[in-house]
Amino acid sequence: MSKIPQNMKMIPCISCGEDMPELRVTMYGYKVCVNCSNAKPKKALNVQFGEGDHTFNETIILDD
Repeated sequence: MSKIPQNMKMIPCISCGEDMPELRVTMYGYKVCVNCSNAKPKKALNVQFGEGDHTFNETIILDD
């Protein structure tokens, strides 16, 4: 688990009551903490298409 900076304002999660960063609500719009979240992890797959001088890269986002 990453270390939380000392000056970060914490608020209680509306689901479990544990502390969570206020920025999670104000900046990102999440209402619950990471432990209460029902969002599933994602993975990125970087692929390259084309041949020779006509190549391009694309990132495909996959559900974990």
